[in-house]
Amino acid sequence: MKRVSALIVASSLLFLGACSSDEKPAEDTATTPSASADPDVFTYNFTSGETTEVNRLEPLPEDVAADIQSRFDATLFEPDAKAYTEAVEAGTVSADVDNYAAFKGLSATVGGETGKYIGGVIKVVTDCDGEPTVTWAFAAQSTSAPEPAACDSADALAEAQQIADDYVANAMGGADAWFVTEQNAQ
Repeated sequence: MKRVSALIVASSLLFLGACSSDEKPAEDTATTPSASADPDVFTYNFTSGETTEVNRLEPLPEDVAADIQSRFDATLFEPDAKAYTEAVEAGTVSADVDNYAAFKGLSATVGGETGKYIGGVIKVVTDCDGEPTVTWAFAAQSTSAPEPAACDSADALAEAQQIADDYVANAMGGADAWFVTEQNAQ
């Protein structure tokens, strides 16, 4: 019980640290800052196994952004409303049926490797008039739930992209502190 309490306290402190404008995003415990003396420089691990240094205060290099996109493309999936609903009812929701949970897991890792806050325009299951429905939503590594497009949206993807733009523009650190991915962006 003491270990669980310590983990909860540590998680809370990491979250509070991520919310401070003077602090960089919470780092994944499996990653380490760069060997550089600059605390704004992080080591990014490419899927190929190579590494590079990135500065959290600068835009990500194109090769890093492309690699991050490929990681999310490999992780995110088209949600199945029925499977998701069954998992919710059984109390077994996991990253296997919940695209938001899959996003959150990878966003914590990528955020730790880049020093950036990670957002995503992803597909999720939401309740539309009592019916589980797959739609586009904005998610962030620091939020507790995705923000889906309206159920009656004429263009749910465009609406979710606008939600992302508005969120990031008003978020701590501003747009430069963020990297926003889009599920299956071409």
